[in-house]
Amino acid sequence: MFRVAIVLLTGLATLSGAQTAWNLSGKVVDAEEGNGLNAVEVSLVQAGLRTTTAKNGTWILGSNVDLRSRAGSSHRPESFLQLANGRLSLRLDGVDLRGRALESINPPPAPLAARALDAVWDTLVFSRDGFIEKRLPLFTSVQPGMVDSLRRVRYEGWVDSSHSNGFKPDTLDVFPDTVRKFTFRFAKAKWDSMMQAMTDSCGKFGGNRTNCAAAGLDFIESGATIWVPVDLHADGQVWKNIAIRLKGNASLQTAWKKGTYSLPFRINTDKFEDTYPETKNQRFHGFKKLTFYTSDQDSSSVRSPIASEIFRESGVACPMAVPVQLFLDRGDGEVLNLGIYEMVEVPDSPMLNRLFGNDTGHLYKPESNLSKFTQSEWFDEDLETDYADVKALVAAVNASNRTTDSAAWHRTLEAVIDVDGFLNWLAVNTAVYNWDTYGALSHNYYLYNDKGRFRWIAYDISFSFNLNMTMMSRTSIWYDATGGFGGGGSFPLIKNLLADKTYCERYRSHMVKAIAAGGPASAANFQARVDRYATMVSAFPDALKSAQGIRGVMTTRVAEIEKSLAAKTCPLK
Repeated sequence: MFRVAIVLLTGLATLSGAQTAWNLSGKVVDAEEGNGLNAVEVSLVQAGLRTTTAKNGTWILGSNVDLRSRAGSSHRPESFLQLANGRLSLRLDGVDLRGRALESINPPPAPLAARALDAVWDTLVFSRDGFIEKRLPLFTSVQPGMVDSLRRVRYEGWVDSSHSNGFKPDTLDVFPDTVRKFTFRFAKAKWDSMMQAMTDSCGKFGGNRTNCAAAGLDFIESGATIWVPVDLHADGQVWKNIAIRLKGNASLQTAWKKGTYSLPFRINTDKFEDTYPETKNQRFHGFKKLTFYTSDQDSSSVRSPIASEIFRESGVACPMAVPVQLFLDRGDGEVLNLGIYEMVEVPDSPMLNRLFGNDTGHLYKPESNLSKFTQSEWFDEDLETDYADVKALVAAVNASNRTTDSAAWHRTLEAVIDVDGFLNWLAVNTAVYNWDTYGALSHNYYLYNDKGRFRWIAYDISFSFNLNMTMMSRTSIWYDATGGFGGGGSFPLIKNLLADKTYCERYRSHMVKAIAAGGPASAANFQARVDRYATMVSAFPDALKSAQGIRGVMTTRVAEIEKSLAAKTCPLK
């Protein structure tokens, strides 16, 4: 949709047979984007005039436009508008734009008769591919500053408040305190193409083995997960031709081996807008990207939502998450109930604006332990960068002066990364026993360059509260050699900070605050959240049982943390 502002530089009501300079001008603005819309054709039908909006949406029709009255005529004619038989005519040396002679017309009486005020003088027409043409009659009562609007061509069922990007993202609409039902409806050919790409790369679906291992921490090569269009149904509404792909590494590999259709998915609501223009800037209640995690990763589907609340209450940047129920229509007439999932927001514009007040900086999802810069560990298909900010970060983390001039090291490091924010994340992450991230493995975190300084963002936290895993220490929170962290010292941002007395004490302070009575990660706070989410998933017996089974985790974990806090003094060597 765009708005049209018509500014009358010469009042129509004063036009007469006298030669008069005149202008109709305005600006075309895309109502969803709020910026000028170029390449809109603006035409004045009876006068036969037309123009096209500039890049900023401005347009002008009038005597100051270089028009030619006759073929081969090189001079600019005197021109003016004249009311004739209820229509607006443009006089150019006695002929109209089509070369027809204009009769001499006596000027209308002044003031114009009442009936003349109702007469249509001419019609402005605004048209552009992808928009609905609008015809705007010009009456003698047209006033400067008149505003009108045009809409984009949309599909049936489009609702601006839930589908467009012109409304502020509503976290309550997307992440409610009830289990929402989603259905993915595929055209059969699109479903088959998505599955075939995975088969070609990884082997037979349900074949109990895969052979698609990629380098590093990836178990699935990127070419195995292609985007295809799908319709998303929720709450009696439909979002058409959103993009969907399979996602994940271990979780996808596990599901593929089992041959279960409970696969992990990621969606992007307007990725195919060039192919389907009616989905231009489509959003799901303001959100563009969402991820759906299977219950294989968390049988309760509440670990990530609970951990997310604890992180966010602690002041740590973290995506929102809720349990949902997913249905799958593969285009063969059968709708499969895939059961309970976790739906998680992907760090992007809504989250970045909500937390940091901007979304203009570089956003990275690294697979790096930050010991050295390796470009392949920082690849992002949507990012164009020379990685200068990343190189500066890695250099600062590993600077040799951290032991010889700690004050200088502090200044350099804090100029490129929010150190206190990282230490807060580290404390809360360690408290909730989220082992599948930096400190045990070099993945599952985001870094956002917020106006020159990186902010740490927690991500993929659904393995939290699982005390049976051995990738994280049950006896030490200090990432030391006796902690059993699978390498401990191989993560220099942790090792170097905890070896510095000031930073080590900040980490201790954040940990004490997190687990204190009434704190975000306290046993009582955790149990209250478990009970609330258990009520949400009560219709799913397996999820309910699993949720109830973790209710005592933080009672055990807080006792372990308190013992470890008392066992060490800062700094760690």
